[in-house]
Amino acid sequence: MASDSRGYYDTKAEGWFWYQDPKESGRVAPAPSTPPAAPPVFSTTWMRANMDRLRDEAIDHPTDAQGNPSKAVIAYMYLQRVAMDKAQNFANAAERAVQADPLLDENNRIPFGTAAAGLFNRTLDQDKKGALNALTRQTGLWFFFDSRCTFCSAQFEVLQRFTRKHPFRVRYISLDHKPLPGMTSWSPDQGQAKLLQLKITPTVVLIRPPNHFYVISQGLSPEETLARKILLVADSQKLLPPDQLKAARPYDKGVLTTDQLQSTSPRQLNPDNPDAWVDYLQKNLRGDY
Repeated sequence: MASDSRGYYDTKAEGWFWYQDPKESGRVAPAPSTPPAAPPVFSTTWMRANMDRLRDEAIDHPTDAQGNPSKAVIAYMYLQRVAMDKAQNFANAAERAVQADPLLDENNRIPFGTAAAGLFNRTLDQDKKGALNALTRQTGLWFFFDSRCTFCSAQFEVLQRFTRKHPFRVRYISLDHKPLPGMTSWSPDQGQAKLLQLKITPTVVLIRPPNHFYVISQGLSPEETLARKILLVADSQKLLPPDQLKAARPYDKGVLTTDQLQSTSPRQLNPDNPDAWVDYLQKNLRGDY
């Protein structure tokens, strides 16, 4: 019978028959835990666990007593060789997977070959020009500058070249109430810069009447940047038909949207079932090619 350090007066509520069978107490000795199985040698899990350790050992003990490379150095170099071989095997398999599935081949999104890339860029230039010229019929630009600002003069020249290609109507607004050299038409700032909370010059703002304002650039920007940012605004504000915007922004082709990746549908997929979520991705990508 197990001894109890408590006295009778501490246990009198239990009566004379105070003995408790350990089996009836509900306490069961925990089963011995089974250690997790060791990962296979040369698996990525095994290499991740051992590569840093072997490298550190090789660095600390690079040679043996005779001055030859230590066993640690040789072991680490062989393990590094295994890592490179596994990477090569993966690369070969990935290349075959891309060849077999056009949705994985980036060349189908954006061509790499010289002839195809040339055609792609010419088509892209035409589509961008068409989209920007369509925007000139419903939007305009405000250009904020300071006559003492060197970058403002450079931006003025860029803007003149840009509007010769894409005939946006531009209102030139001077913060110091003075024009830039060569500027024939301008108006003094009447509080527009404060209203838009502009911080620096030069600044270009896209205007959509009657009261929509979108800051395109603050600081000196080249023509390509102006075009790209105007098209970004056109996309986010749905200023053009979806097909026209899509043609002008081909780099978005075949790119899964945040909506597609975070909607209810992918959340319902079993993360341990690759077939299910690969099938989901393929269906969504096919609709964008």
